[in-house]
Amino acid sequence: MRLAFLHGFMGAPSSWDDVRAMVRSPVERALALRPLGHGEGSDAPDFDAEVKRLLARLDAGDAGPWLLAGYSLGSRLALGMLLARPKRFCGALLIAPHPGLTHASEIAARLALDEERATRLEQGGLAPFVDAWERLPLFASQRDLPEEKLHAQRRVRLGHDAAELARSLRVLGLGRMPSYGSALASLDMPIAWLVGEQDPRFLALARTAVPELGDARLAVAAGAGHNLLLERPAFVAGELDALWKHVLAARTPAQLQRHA
Repeated sequence: MRLAFLHGFMGAPSSWDDVRAMVRSPVERALALRPLGHGEGSDAPDFDAEVKRLLARLDAGDAGPWLLAGYSLGSRLALGMLLARPKRFCGALLIAPHPGLTHASEIAARLALDEERATRLEQGGLAPFVDAWERLPLFASQRDLPEEKLHAQRRVRLGHDAAELARSLRVLGLGRMPSYGSALASLDMPIAWLVGEQDPRFLALARTAVPELGDARLAVAAGAGHNLLLERPAFVAGELDALWKHVLAARTPAQLQRHA
């Protein structure tokens, strides 16, 4: 397996460490892709340009087909990559993805929210922003996790640059993302779409989006919320192993070796 993976907002490649340690399938090559604002110095002006930059990073890494995995912001970028260059990938695992907003009022509201968050980062600094972020209802299910896990996640978040994170919000925020919903049906590769049982908004999105995909499976993690990398790494690893087995069964050797 050639595995390319993307972390979420304020995450890092290490966010995938627990999952990668639990995967049983042989990984021939693993490539960590960092979204804009998270340490790679991307100067992409918009969401589509960042998708193209990430694809170029992938092209520089290996010519063969990749299995692409992404969490949250990383899964939104992964959707863009899959739709831009579908033949570059043999399958995908998406954790809590969003296919994009469609209504003008929703887009305007999200743009305003992300601009307010970016301004808070610039004016108030990183630590107060992280404090507020960790109190979001989206992450309520994490409050029962071991303290060492939460402290490790916080260290990663505090290791970022406030100005770069603000730029990430302004360039890659949900309001800036294209709406991919109508294009999902064009994806014919095996896809595992993962979501936590206690993540109702993203569970509802999944139940609408997954039936549009030709070869997709919705997997719901019982008792978990949004961040399955943190809350249920064994669940994610098991789904990755199952996806890889499905890829091997669904693709011929020639398809697994073809180049984009």
